[in-house]
Amino acid sequence: MGADGTMARALLDTVNGYTFTAMAAAEAGRRVLEGEAVPGFQTPARLFGDGFAETIADTTIVDV
Repeated sequence: MGADGTMARALLDTVNGYTFTAMAAAEAGRRVLEGEAVPGFQTPARLFGDGFAETIADTTIVDV
């Protein structure tokens, strides 16, 4: 929830969660090996951008 009380909602439409997790981990690993990472803790979105989830096959984000 935002400081002003507003709320945003979205739906992640993808393959089943287990498959998505494996595919996202493989994609993140590939990008790290390609040099797209910086040292230290990072979330995938912070490291690879807000649209990272949508780079995984059969995945879309729908605002609701």
